Amino acid sequence: MSPRVTFTRQDWERVRSDWAAWWASELDRPMVIMEGWERVAEQRLPEAPRFTCSFPSHMPVDEVLDQYQPHLEAKRFYGDAWPAWHPNFGPGIVAGFLGAEVHCRPDTVWFGPAQDMRIQDLHPTYRADNAWWQRVQALTCAAVDRWGDSVAVGQTDLGGNLDILASLLGT
Repeated sequence: MSPRVTFTRQDWERVRSDWAAWWASELDRPMVIMEGWERVAEQRLPEAPRFTCSFPSHMPVDEVLDQYQPHLEAKRFYGDAWPAWHPNFGPGIVAGFLGAEVHCRPDTVWFGPAQDMRIQDLHPTYRADNAWWQRVQALTCAAVDRWGDSVAVGQTDLGGNLDILASLLGT
């Protein structure tokens, strides 16, 4: 179910061209990214917390995306802005992928060691069955499938390496 975003093919072409010129140092102006909202007065937008991990883990991914889609549809994009969304599991979710405890709230996320250990005993291992890894993948893939090329779907903030280490070991 593709969203009804207010952004045309011509808008995409203009934004791509301007950003390419900016990166090539060929644009004679600064980039200006502005977003606004256009809502129907009687329409109340559903809850869409800043941190996607605030939704219960058992909530189907399509229902999670249903919460964000009306927000994408209500947004207006000005200047060099474009429709974009990313699953936000907090900066440093890689620590969660590697076994750290993840504490999600609607307005914040923090990570902590699952157990006390010394750095010598830390052996981070990729586990394809990690629940956080699975959830981030499922939401990202579902967003791409649903919104196609009408919304730029990004990835969650993976975090910095020393922050991830601190989350695994404590500070």
